[in-house]
Amino acid sequence: LLDDSKENKLFFKAFAKKNNLKFKKIKGLKISNKYDFWLFNSVAKWLYYIGKSEIVVTDSFHCTVFSIIFNKKFIVLSNPNRGITRIENLLGLINRK
Repeated sequence: LLDDSKENKLFFKAFAKKNNLKFKKIKGLKISNKYDFWLFNSVAKWLYYIGKSEIVVTDSFHCTVFSIIFNKKFIVLSNPNRGITRIENLLGLINRK
């Protein structure tokens, strides 16, 4: 997820438990010190994780695109901070809205 929330984390953990899946966050590692910042995964590693996933849950346009390319099951969560128009348009083009 681009923008994590407590609600989304609870959803993911409950979904994974209910479906007997392992939950893996692929955004990267948040470093909290004097300056909070993210240490993001490389593109290759990010794509590897998507490719190896049984199901992808995302709010990212690009993650949605690669889930489609890799023919993965996926769930898109609407992200009010980022908009969902591009994702809706993409899903409409492939009749998966």
